Formats: sequence, structure tokens, C-alpha cells
Amino acid sequence: MLDIKDFQTLTRYTDSKILMLVIDGLGGLPHLQSAKTELESANIPNLDKLTHESTTGVAIPIQHGITPGSGPGHMSLFGYNPIKYVIGRGVLEAVGSGIKLANKDIAIRGNFCTINNQGMITDRRAGRISDNNATKLIKRLSQIKIDGIDITIKHLKSHRFVLVLRGPDLNTDITPTDPLLNNLPINHANANSPKSKKTATLINKFTQLSLDILKNEPRANAIVLRGFSQKPSIPNIGHTFHLNPIGISLYPAYRGIADILGMKVTDQGEDFSDLIKVVRNNFNDFNFFYLHYKDTDSAGEDGDFDKKVFSLEKLDTFIPELQSIGFDVITIAGDHSTPSVLSSHSWHPVPILINSNIPTSDKSRHFTELECKNGDIGQIYSTDIMPITLAHANKLIKFEPNTPL
Repeated sequence: MLDIKDFQTLTRYTDSKILMLVIDGLGGLPHLQSAKTELESANIPNLDKLTHESTTGVAIPIQHGITPGSGPGHMSLFGYNPIKYVIGRGVLEAVGSGIKLANKDIAIRGNFCTINNQGMITDRRAGRISDNNATKLIKRLSQIKIDGIDITIKHLKSHRFVLVLRGPDLNTDITPTDPLLNNLPINHANANSPKSKKTATLINKFTQLSLDILKNEPRANAIVLRGFSQKPSIPNIGHTFHLNPIGISLYPAYRGIADILGMKVTDQGEDFSDLIKVVRNNFNDFNFFYLHYKDTDSAGEDGDFDKKVFSLEKLDTFIPELQSIGFDVITIAGDHSTPSVLSSHSWHPVPILINSNIPTSDKSRHFTELECKNGDIGQIYSTDIMPITLAHANKLIKFEPNTPL
């Protein structure tokens, strides 16, 4: 298979404009009572109409049975092998929030969480505390000092924050303190190699000091840490695909992905309608628009089936406005599935549609997992979505086997 770098000789610049709308956590599973998925339950006439006019399929984000995080899921969508090109969640959060990372800094994704008197986690997201409360707690945690280490901690959204460590001999090869499930204790950070012992010790010390500071809080009385990472070297998406791209999201991690890949990242706004204004205002200056919608994933992670249905219906109301902007190709996909019945990301295939002026015999009429699975695209890997999108935009030249790549 072709590597991302090979596409530099296979792509060409054209005036065609592409919208890639990523519906975070898009896919779902049937509700135990209705036997319908969230997409099947939602009233989404605009997405259904667009489906009728498009070619459809489903995508495997990594490989069968492997549940992706948001970073790998997005890397796949943009055509990067997520095993070869790895961006840690901590780096995504740090870069997306505007922190300038040095090459040897360690960035870490953090959650406020709730623990009981026995030290067991009862809520990994601390009830999704308000931004106002979380900001106050971050200010208190910023008082933590550890000799020889420069510490930066910044609030992201709700229960999320990013922690950046700068100092000598730091290493990311340690285990996370986040067990990723409720009803378990906070993990002890362990070094996976001798060179990472110092960092593991620092993380455990920071965790203990934070427990002392937060112990009287009713909800956010502890923290968990994961996504230990350093700034990677990643091929530039614009140079690789001959695109002039922009990334648009309300959430720092996804702006971080866009920034690291070389997309333009601008001031975004407060809600999804603001993001559409950003798209419209920048339409003449870019030819690839990555637009991110988060609400579906948040509802799925909370195990709230009805809320995820509502978030899909809310998104559906924006589809006509996005179509009216004038894109030549609209690709709608998800970085992974987040079924409400599992309250977490999952390995299940994610629906996709690609709308362009290329004729199709696709018979799909509804934007659901089952109908898209039977569409003309069939079942593919997410890394194939970008090449298919570029092909629909007439941005790929003919591949000649005897032509060196």
C-alpha cells in the first residue's frame, strides 16, 4: 500500500474545494429496547437527503477489533497510517490550547475525577464540572512546585486539562495513572524502562500533591493522567496532498491535530454555528476544510442514548447551510464509533458518505450504519477515505506502476 509520502507525486493542485465534516463518535449500536442505533432513531432528513445524492460506505478506523483513541482515529481520516505516525493525546491538547512545545517537553492529558473514601474512582469526568469551577482548581494546582522541573498546567474544557513538564532527562515511557474505567483506583505510574524512572516518580509526586490540594472538593477531588507524549515529526498535509487546508473545531485536541499536520487554525467561536461562520468567511482562501463536531461523542461517552440522538438531529439542521456554501466535494465521516450502550469508544465500523458530481449507483437512502454498509464504497479502512475524497475532487493523477514514487 502507498505511504502518505507517496501521495506528493500523485496529487495535484486544483480549484476544487473539499469539506470534510468529522462527526466525532458517529457510529453506534442498537438500543436494548428499540433495537435501533442512534442514527436509526434520529430524525435527520437533511443527512438522509444528502445520503440519497452521495456514495456511501463504512470505515474501520484502525483494524478489526481495535478501538481507536481520537488521535489515531483522526490520523486515519487524513490518510496517515496511525501506527506509523503517532501523535500523543497530551501533545494534541497542548498544541491545540496554544502551548508552544519544545522538542523534549512532555505533554500529558489530564482529567479531574471523583474518588470515594476508599480511593476508588466513581466518576472519571468529575460530573463534567463547569469551566468556571475547573479554572479555579487549575489555578490551585498551578501552585505545585517540583525541584528542577518547569510545570505548566492549563484548563481545556470542563473536566479536561493539559500538563506540560520541561526539564532534563524526561521520558514518556511510563504507564498512565488513568485506569480508563470507573470503580478502580488511580493507577501508580510505572517506568517501562530505566530511563523513564525519573518521569514516573515526578508523575506520582504530582498526583499525590494534587490529591492533597483537592481532597475537600465534592466532585473534582482527584486527577488522572494519560497520553504522555512529545512533539512528533509528521509529514505536512498541505505539501503532501497539494492542499491549502484549514482546521476548525471548538476543542483544543482537534485544533492540535490540525496544527501539527500543517493546517491553518484560526479563532473558532463558542458553538457549532460559529464554526460554520468560520468556514464561510474563509471559503475563498482555502480548498480543504476540516470541520469537527463533538457533541455526538460526548453523549455517547456519557451513555446517554437520547442525548446522542438529539445531537445528531441538531447537526442535521446545519447541513443545508453547509451545502449552500458551495463545496465541490463533501465528505462526512467519524473518527470512531461511540455507542451509547457501551459509554465508550468502540471498534465498530463508522458510516461515511462522499457527495460530489461524480455519478453513483448507490442505493442508500438513510445515513445509518446498515444502509451505508451496503453502499458503493462498501467497507474500507479509514485511511482510504482521504484518497477517495481527493479522487472525487479530481486531485489525483493516474498511477503508473513503472513511475518511481
